[in-house]
Amino acid sequence: GRVVQLDRADGTNSPLFTVSMRTYYNWINEETDIPSSALIKMSKLFHVDINYLLEISAEPAKEVV
Repeated sequence: GRVVQLDRADGTNSPLFTVSMRTYYNWINEETDIPSSALIKMSKLFHVDINYLLEISAEPAKEVV
């Protein structure tokens, strides 16, 4: 999914907020849903729209703060 693509492009091993590796892997393997609070943090971290993270949008429109 997009979270994995952005994560690897960012050069990090996991998003820069506190979640266990098991939780992170559950998210990227689509075993559990990502909470909205985590989506907001990832949107800010990667500077992309939440719709892009959810694969609703094909374009990683920059977040407007």
